[in-house]
Amino acid sequence: MEKLIHSAADSDLFASDEVEISSLKKYQGDFSMILNSLFPVSIDHDQHLFLMAMPFDQTIVYSSSALYRQFITPDGCLNPSIQARQKDLYFNKLYTGYKLIFKKFYDIDIKAHNSLVYRFIDAEGIEKYYYSEINTDFIDIELIGDLPSKSFIQSVCPATEPCLNEFERWQELIPLDNFLFKGFSLVYLKDFTSTEAVSELNNELLKEYDVTSPLFLDLISSSIKSLLGTAKVMVGIAALQKFDDEYLITERRASNSLLINQLAKNNDPGTYQRIVELLGQVSVPVFMNYEELIQRLEEDHLSFQWIAEMGVKELIIVPLYYDQNLVGVLEICSTEEHALAAGMLEVLKPIQQPLAMTMQKERKNFEHQVQHIIRKNYTAIQPVIEWKFNEVAVKKLMDQENGQETSLAPVVFDGIYPLYAAVDIRNSSSTRIEAIQQDLRMHLGLARTILGQAHALSPLPVLEKMDFRIGQMLDAIQLILVPEDEAAINHFILEELNPLFRHLKKSQPSLQATIAEYFAQMDPGAQMMYKHRQAFEDSLEAINVALGQHIDKAQIEAQRMFPHYFEKYKTDGIDYNIYIGQSLVKDREFDQIYLENLRLWQLTVLCECAFISQSLKHKLPVPLETTQLLLAHSNPLSISFRMDERQFDVEGAYNIRYEILKKRIDKALIKGSNERLTQPGSISVIYSHPLEAKEYLDYIHYLQTKGMLGDKVEHLDLEDLQGVNGLKAIRVKIASIQSSTLNSEASHQKENSKTDIQN
Repeated sequence: MEKLIHSAADSDLFASDEVEISSLKKYQGDFSMILNSLFPVSIDHDQHLFLMAMPFDQTIVYSSSALYRQFITPDGCLNPSIQARQKDLYFNKLYTGYKLIFKKFYDIDIKAHNSLVYRFIDAEGIEKYYYSEINTDFIDIELIGDLPSKSFIQSVCPATEPCLNEFERWQELIPLDNFLFKGFSLVYLKDFTSTEAVSELNNELLKEYDVTSPLFLDLISSSIKSLLGTAKVMVGIAALQKFDDEYLITERRASNSLLINQLAKNNDPGTYQRIVELLGQVSVPVFMNYEELIQRLEEDHLSFQWIAEMGVKELIIVPLYYDQNLVGVLEICSTEEHALAAGMLEVLKPIQQPLAMTMQKERKNFEHQVQHIIRKNYTAIQPVIEWKFNEVAVKKLMDQENGQETSLAPVVFDGIYPLYAAVDIRNSSSTRIEAIQQDLRMHLGLARTILGQAHALSPLPVLEKMDFRIGQMLDAIQLILVPEDEAAINHFILEELNPLFRHLKKSQPSLQATIAEYFAQMDPGAQMMYKHRQAFEDSLEAINVALGQHIDKAQIEAQRMFPHYFEKYKTDGIDYNIYIGQSLVKDREFDQIYLENLRLWQLTVLCECAFISQSLKHKLPVPLETTQLLLAHSNPLSISFRMDERQFDVEGAYNIRYEILKKRIDKALIKGSNERLTQPGSISVIYSHPLEAKEYLDYIHYLQTKGMLGDKVEHLDLEDLQGVNGLKAIRVKIASIQSSTLNSEASHQKENSKTDIQN
């Protein structure tokens, strides 16, 4: 140190107040002494990037050999390939200048730093990023103008530290033209390409990208080359869409992949699928050299000639997982040896999750498109056949991706076995009409009493006339009620009778209590007597709810036995369709045993429904009874989804007979009589072929042994129906209810239905 001080004292360089850069060559030895004192011996000039520069100037006084090689042009200026945003450069100068001013003239030490980020494209075309650390210890400031007082500065900026980002404000209060900056600054550049490349990629991936576009591939390729620090690689990426356990591949989807396109040059869909499955077996990122790659392809019986054509010597495969689902594959290849290394797998880790999230967004977007097609073109889809609608929607989207405009393929299921059953409320129409008659008779009778009292108080002829009209109405509905009479009476009550009574309530004080009682007996919504109708509706709803809940519960178990299509309708009772067959399911093998099992299940459930309705009968306001009917149909048929009605319908002229049967058999009569086939307390099975009768007789015998059906079995011929003839039937009574379980369940169902009605 002492020697250094003596040398400095004798040096003309140190004796001068100002030194021109051009004259430094004359003092090369002295200048070297300065450099040695500024930069520690431990800093390797061939490895580290640093320089000495004029204050706030790009004029470089000295640079390390490493920096000179990379960034300095022959004329001593920064290479234009190293870029920082001009706005950032400008504000960095302002920030540093005011920081020095506040330190020297106001004794305010601002701790915050403002670093510049430089982007540099090297000779290989690789993007690299550096941030600067600036040492301003060797810059001095000379005041050449006016300086505001510290108290003034504190008055306009009460904070502990001035906010240096308010540049316009400070340039107005403390113009930089009032200062002269002397000396030099030391600038160190730190490589943070990896961090910045990941950050830049993350920011870009927040935008909406088509992951099959060349633009997206360029983005990924550029980021990975920066991250790995080499341009000697080829980058590919594939978004993998798995639907119903099968990967969906189109030319567009594979367009950004190196391996899928190259290995499947024969355009065989099966080869595409095997390649994707091969990639799917890679559960963790792997590095493979040429020998390992060839061995892997041979093991999977895939030709490696296409890889040889590419000239690939090394390969990195990075599977992209989201929630344990493979959503994409990143491929990095090199045609040169030693361009890739196993250590790069660790470098690639930070981008795996962002890329996987982008692939997942693409995957979800595709699924949303599928669901949009289904919602737009179909009705609510049952889980058992959802796969078929997905298949049709996916085919539509795949065609669109391949540039083909096609309509939705028809949804058809062939070779399907139908099952139909109905639980109807016995005489529901006549019981409903009887309830209406009772309500109207009660209403008109009460009204007639009030009119008589009003006429006694005020003998107006119009009151007598209204009494006469009520008498006519009562006579008209005494035996039968037709819709026209019901409508006329309703209109009379609402438009004439009720307004009259409201007037009489005001004008005749002695009638107020009687008329108030009249309106108290009316239904608040209908403004009419509704007692018997409400009792009927409550009873009907209670049975429907109880039966519906029981069938739904039984359906859950039936679906577990073998998946099938089930649709239920609620009217005055409940009827339902079932379809079962191989074409309805994708991943199960259908066997006749499942059809027989479902037919037995159907008959068993009908017995249970009969037990439930019988146990409810005497607990309801109106003791309703049910009939149970089953249609046997042994021939398979085809059903298709009708886009106009958004429901399934049978295909073919012969199969339409089945639909006609369903609509008409509930009114079937026993041949040679007026007796209806369906009777309360019994199960009726309608059939056409003797083999159908034989099968159901086996089921009936089994249920007889279980105590669910009575001993007597009736074999009946049926009257011809419109368009249908030759039908036969089996009728058997259900056994007496002895099962406490069914009684308990019926009671529970009734309570549930009561709650539903009250709510």
